[in-house]
Amino acid sequence: MSDIFLQPYAATEDGFHVRYFENDENIRLTDVWTRFLTGGFDQPKDGLKMALVLIANNVLFGQDLRRKVALWLFKMVEDLEAFNSFPWGSYVYIMTIHYL
Repeated sequence: MSDIFLQPYAATEDGFHVRYFENDENIRLTDVWTRFLTGGFDQPKDGLKMALVLIANNVLFGQDLRRKVALWLFKMVEDLEAFNSFPWGSYVYIMTIHYL
């Protein structure tokens, strides 16, 4: 697994999390969903980044919109290559076994 879990979270300066959520650490999926539907993104790939956060939380993790967004996802979407190469299948499998 990536060492992203071992590092304390720090928002990327002028990153996605700062631009849209003012570095708030209590963002719920419903906040991301609402902002995604609003559109009008500041950077060309910000809509994609929001969609990836929603897909990871809602589809891969099966979480309800009332849940908080895992902060490491905000860090992960800043580097789309890292996001795409992350071992999502292994991560979701381990999470599933843990919750059984």
